[in-house]
Amino acid sequence: GELIRHPEPLRLSELGSHQASFGFPAHHPPMRTFLGVPIRIRDEVFGNLYLTDKRDGLDFDAEDESVITTLAVAAGVAIDNARLYESSQRQHRWLRAGAEVTNHLLSGEARQDVLELIARRAAEITGAGLAELSAPVPGTDTLAVELSVGDDGLQGRSAPLDGTLAGAASAAGTHVVSACLGKDPRFL
Repeated sequence: GELIRHPEPLRLSELGSHQASFGFPAHHPPMRTFLGVPIRIRDEVFGNLYLTDKRDGLDFDAEDESVITTLAVAAGVAIDNARLYESSQRQHRWLRAGAEVTNHLLSGEARQDVLELIARRAAEITGAGLAELSAPVPGTDTLAVELSVGDDGLQGRSAPLDGTLAGAASAAGTHVVSACLGKDPRFL
């Protein structure tokens, strides 16, 4: 926890004697010497790199700290680059999907087929298990599921606008996120 609270390199010759040490859980391997350094991505701490019990039995020294700090910097750069690459790939997939939907719209394809294409591409790109298109039922305070990709049993169902995820998105005019759809009481 010390490295989490104070993200600076930490080198100890006896881990158990450090003031912040609380011991180890049952069945944890013994550790004596310790070297920990933060892994940063830009100015944010992403995680930590920990080493314990140097093979030769000696304490970790300034050279070890320098090498591991350099490795942690390289790891941070690699993680950042991987995130940037993934972000650019995701953006490319969205642009490609947008072009595909536009082509289908301009071709005069049936409305339901275009809606299904939109839902499928959205689910694919986001990695979602379910994509649903709901629309207000005229003259009521309900939404009807017009299309569902990932759970065909939802199609045709309706729910009140109030208290549902779809209703919240409709009222807000923007996206709504649920961390656990199966446990979210707002799920249709």
